[in-house]
Amino acid sequence: MARYYWIFGGVAGLFSFVLEFLLFSGRLGFDKSPGVLLAKLGALMICIVFGSVLIKKLRGSISSARTILGGAMIALICSAISIGGYTYMSQAKPEFLDAAKAYSMERWEQDNADKPEVLEKRAEKVEEVDSSYSLRSYVAFTLIGYLVSGLLVSIFTAAFIARKNFLAN
Repeated sequence: MARYYWIFGGVAGLFSFVLEFLLFSGRLGFDKSPGVLLAKLGALMICIVFGSVLIKKLRGSISSARTILGGAMIALICSAISIGGYTYMSQAKPEFLDAAKAYSMERWEQDNADKPEVLEKRAEKVEEVDSSYSLRSYVAFTLIGYLVSGLLVSIFTAAFIARKNFLAN
């Protein structure tokens, strides 16, 4: 059963990696970042549901606890692959991060063009943007985001496909 977690977590992680690569390579513009994030989470959710359904079909049943554990495992594997891809690409193409930071600052300045009191805090915003594009921030955001999403989806999936006895096989 663990191999199915690896398969579905790997598929979701590779999908995340491909989307990050498209973003890093410039094939997708920075304005597509929210869509990329939603697509990555959508792929994770689909993989969790299909993984749980497959395990239920192969074993004849699946418990709620096993469904939730499976969702967490798929989410962790997906996040590990996504983090690995981001780490590699940020080292291989550091100019992407500089361009992303510049884009974020331009958007912030455009959004606050009519608010001089906010624009005075530009130095603080630069520090905030720098820290948000750090590897530490990406790892924390990815782990927490994928794990919470994975747990929520697996709980929802367990409500529909799992045996009602929580600890049953």
